[in-house]
Amino acid sequence: MKINNIIYKGTLLAASVAMLVSCSDFLDTMPDNRTTMDEPSKIAGLLVTAYPQTSNVLINELMSDNMDYMGPRNSLGDREGDQMFFWQEDKINGNDSPDHIWSRHYNCIEQANQALASIEELGGAKTEELQNTKGEALLLRAYNSFLLVNEFSMAYNSKTSDKDMGIYYSTSPESLTEIQTQTNRGTVASVYEMIAKDIEAGIPLINDNYKVPKYHFNKKAAYAFATRFYLYYEKWDKAKEYADKLLGSNPGAYLRDYRALQAIPLSTSDQAVKIAEAYCNASLDCNLLIQTSISNAGFALVHGSTISVIPTRTISQRRSV
Repeated sequence: MKINNIIYKGTLLAASVAMLVSCSDFLDTMPDNRTTMDEPSKIAGLLVTAYPQTSNVLINELMSDNMDYMGPRNSLGDREGDQMFFWQEDKINGNDSPDHIWSRHYNCIEQANQALASIEELGGAKTEELQNTKGEALLLRAYNSFLLVNEFSMAYNSKTSDKDMGIYYSTSPESLTEIQTQTNRGTVASVYEMIAKDIEAGIPLINDNYKVPKYHFNKKAAYAFATRFYLYYEKWDKAKEYADKLLGSNPGAYLRDYRALQAIPLSTSDQAVKIAEAYCNASLDCNLLIQTSISNAGFALVHGSTISVIPTRTISQRRSV
């Protein structure tokens, strides 16, 4: 009996030690290896989350002079649409809300900054893959900042932008809070300077090292973005430079073939999907960069949620209030 008791205690002790070792090994293991950016492929994968999935189309249309208020006659109306139409504070915070657009774009900037920091931790962009990833991250930081400054600040004006309030231009992998982004805002001019710096640093690094280039900032998409940015920036020579790089000697090749779209029948929902798929086809030269956008704009602007897209003679009076 004594021998059996010794064997039992020894077995129990051995099992306890094994359990402790196993527990220690489990706790020493990162719960998700994606949180450790220690490989070029992981850093490149992180940038998938740096492309915004929001759209400013709906709120800008609702707040524009294209809209007329239909009031209680519109059974499809909603409160958030009314708040946007009357330029009131949005208290709904839906997917198309200014708050969501603001926070989502800054979240994308966080991911881009983390990718840049992780590249430096690996010793810098010494390979073609890392160079392309660094270029993509720089362009994404510039792109998201460009969308933010044009949505929430005055339009660029060389005579006034050195005084107009811009946005906070984040360049480090910090967790951005509402207070931080609101209290560290530079001027529109300073933001445009930073955007230009990132564009000029990022474009030479892009080598289209992607599985599907149209889903990323490929070279042509980067040229198109630079062209648009410098048009806003009133740098006409730079805009022409990048437009020439994009279009070359045959700009007509980048025009959309609307006749082909019109030739597709449209009488069922399935046919409507086919038209949408044809419009977003990655093989078309006119589609330079394809992004996901989660928005109610299609429903609201087609079926009349809160508004109706008709001319009105009373808009100018409302806007002056």
